Amino acid sequence: GGAWLEMGVAFVVGVLAGVIHFGTLRSQRLDLQKSFVATFLGTLVAFGFTLVLPSFDAVRALFGGATLLVPAMVVTLGSLELATESVEAGLPRLTYGLLRFLMMGVGITAAATLWSFVWPLPPHFGAQALPALVTLVLVGIGA
Repeated sequence: GGAWLEMGVAFVVGVLAGVIHFGTLRSQRLDLQKSFVATFLGTLVAFGFTLVLPSFDAVRALFGGATLLVPAMVVTLGSLELATESVEAGLPRLTYGLLRFLMMGVGITAAATLWSFVWPLPPHFGAQALPALVTLVLVGIGA
């Protein structure tokens, strides 16, 4: 649902999240914290772009960049293992995935709260969608 500015900001937020993710792969102690740090900094970057770019929907841009951090496969595998009665493997995996979601939510909330101390939160605009042909091409490339 976003347009060019949302895609550009989402790209920057995604690169930042990727750098944090791959930069902390060596340390297992930072595994859950990297979700918090990446969404915290990504939120501040997305909101910061609202100060220098023309009006765009920062929430959609943040969502586009932060989806790289979503532990979808971990949650899916944990749910499958629980459904197939492999509780010993499924419960820790599902709990880990849900903790990652929690850390992402806390990171976004903490950054938004910090931002609101200094500036008002960016307004939520209804972003202009890309033309249908461009969207089709981008989805085809992504698939």
